[in-house]
Amino acid sequence: MNLQRPLITGIFWALLFTTACRQAPASHSVQREAPIFHWDSLPALIPFVGDTVQYGLGGVFAGTHHGVCILAGGTNFRGQPFWQGGTKHWYPHIMVFDPDEGTWQQQDITLPRRLSYGVAISTSEGMFLIGGRDARHISRKVYLLRYDEAQKQVLIDSLSDLPLPLCFMSGARVGDAIYLAGGMDSLGGTLQKHFYRLSLKGNLKQNRWEKLSPWQGAARLLPTVVAQSDGRRECLFLFGGQFPRKGQPNEYLSDAYRYNPDTGEWTQIADIQDAEGGKKPLFASLGAKVGSSHVALFGGVDGSINRQLEQLQLDLATAKDSFEIRRLKDRQKDLLTHHPGFYRKVLIYHSITDRWREGEEMPYPACITTTAFWMDNQLIIPSGEISPGRRSPRVYKIALAKQEGQMSVLDYSLLVLYALVLLGMGGYFAKRQHSTEDYFRGGGRIPWWAAALSLFGTGLSAITFMAVPAKTFATNWAYLVLSLSIVLVPPVVSKVFIPAYRKYNISSAFQYLRLRFNRWVQLIGAATFLLFQLGRVGIILYLPALALHVVLGVNLYWCIGLVGLVSLFYTFMGGIEAVIWTDVFQVIVLVGG
Repeated sequence: MNLQRPLITGIFWALLFTTACRQAPASHSVQREAPIFHWDSLPALIPFVGDTVQYGLGGVFAGTHHGVCILAGGTNFRGQPFWQGGTKHWYPHIMVFDPDEGTWQQQDITLPRRLSYGVAISTSEGMFLIGGRDARHISRKVYLLRYDEAQKQVLIDSLSDLPLPLCFMSGARVGDAIYLAGGMDSLGGTLQKHFYRLSLKGNLKQNRWEKLSPWQGAARLLPTVVAQSDGRRECLFLFGGQFPRKGQPNEYLSDAYRYNPDTGEWTQIADIQDAEGGKKPLFASLGAKVGSSHVALFGGVDGSINRQLEQLQLDLATAKDSFEIRRLKDRQKDLLTHHPGFYRKVLIYHSITDRWREGEEMPYPACITTTAFWMDNQLIIPSGEISPGRRSPRVYKIALAKQEGQMSVLDYSLLVLYALVLLGMGGYFAKRQHSTEDYFRGGGRIPWWAAALSLFGTGLSAITFMAVPAKTFATNWAYLVLSLSIVLVPPVVSKVFIPAYRKYNISSAFQYLRLRFNRWVQLIGAATFLLFQLGRVGIILYLPALALHVVLGVNLYWCIGLVGLVSLFYTFMGGIEAVIWTDVFQVIVLVGG
């Protein structure tokens, strides 16, 4: 009783204090929705050799290999928009940005032909440059651009051609394969649904493209295609696009689909939505995987102004009166001259809950017909088209914003107090250890209710409180069956095993194995248990350490060491008595706090 009273009193006051803190106004908690991204920029593109100005590039192939940015091809109007008589120029040039040097460099080598409006996909093997078009023809060629770090040069390999010419499509890598979706195979022809896969296993030069069954919806140009997990496996997500129509304005699409590479099945998911929950058509939006379950769509064409321009172009084709033609042209020129740019909001899709929300507005003009790609934990958006006929030479980099200010002095105090209580209990019980009977059995001083709570607490861990809820959220309630063991096992242990331990005067199941069989069975059983615990404890230590790392910003390895040392100290020094009473304390805090 002398031991129970101070322990129960300490636990009571600790719980009372933490409960009062929970009831206090949480002024330190982040209630508002903090910015998701931190916006910055890289040096702007330099002029091509022989030019004095860089006007930016639309339809450019962009990606990364060996830590450098690679840009290839692209188009612009050299500063004079098409409605002012400008001519579109197509380029074969290749440019590289090395973060260590901090400048863009034009490569001596060029693409085999002038190309734009294809797909660029970055992999460890290099940057895949797929399809595209020039002023007259659509390409079916596929190239692999590799950066040679020693020579600081881009090398170009030719791979297997596409089954047919293709441009204005999108693509992504899922697992060991590249997928292409959407696009057109002929200039002015009927739009078809295209969906292809290229395996990255084995010899890349011998691998062939495979035609797959497309999604249920309409054919489309420039959909947004991103690889992301659905909670079970990595899938391919397809959002929006444009469906060209003859004799009327084009249709801008908001529908979205998920492709499961394991089953080959398409599933329609929630349409693209804005802040009000209404459908938001988007064409040529830049998409990126963010974290483990989000997809971000940056900008895009929502069709609000483009439909007006397309209708004016249709009216001009049928107008005969000179005054009407002039009026339509003036209206068209006015819309193009004062074009506000493309949709600047960032839309966030959650791939597990199948829900949309609106993020912050981009602090710079939204870019289309370029590629957003990750490099060194930063999302790079190079150049691109910022309004019809206008390009930008700027290169942006985006990092995930760090959520700061989530811990107050009170939070830190509670965390330190919790650790001190555990260490103090370890030190206290260390003084009570005078024999192996005390160390391994607690000297017979453990009350029944403390042993019961300890049995219950043995089944609780970071897996119970972090991993199982996360997997249940990501998949389904099947993990509930595993959690039932926490409730079902203690009665069996208390009714069957503990009486047997008392009968044979033993402290563990391994002693019983020796009595029942022999020493070898005891050693095998103990070794098997230790191997299992090595794997399990690694996860149990990692999860809370990861939580501390995220919240405190402390190095992850220091967090792992801290959690491990605190647990090791009170367990090693205090023996089974410290283990049981710290279990009691932690069960009450975890379940009741």
